[in-house]
Amino acid sequence: MIDFFMDEKDANEMLTGLLLDDAVSDGDVEDAQESLTGAVRFISSMAGVDGLILASPDFSICGFGVEIIAQQDLEELTATSSADLKVSRKVRANSYGTRHRSMARFCAKNPKSIGFVVSQDGDIRALMQVGNETVLFENVQVHSLWDDDFPKRMAAQRALKRRPRNRSSIRN
Repeated sequence: MIDFFMDEKDANEMLTGLLLDDAVSDGDVEDAQESLTGAVRFISSMAGVDGLILASPDFSICGFGVEIIAQQDLEELTATSSADLKVSRKVRANSYGTRHRSMARFCAKNPKSIGFVVSQDGDIRALMQVGNETVLFENVQVHSLWDDDFPKRMAAQRALKRRPRNRSSIRN
């Protein structure tokens, strides 16, 4: 089909250009992945200092080793391993470290927020205000969305969003 529109030399040059573009794109992706890995390692190294890593809403790092303080400290937290809070217990806030207490204070003062604490041992806990209680959700499990099929799923979702709607089904 290519021979029909252009001579063999032009076709080979076009194919070489496309292959080169693809190779550059793959290199750019690898560079971006290496940069991201380096940034994550650097930020995680900051977590070795007691306190939390403070990030802005756009995830720019504002500080590390931070402790959030409040005029009136929290005495207790409600700890639970269940999402519905049916099984919970009261725990003294000062039985947890700086990161947990800081995040609990933040969530108590910002009721629509949710905070995550990743401990040195790998445990993940979430904190949030539920009614008048600051709740500590223990044993939070994280599942990876990134696997070999992830790019295909994302492309399929984008294609569904771009697909035109059938106007006959829209009602006024």
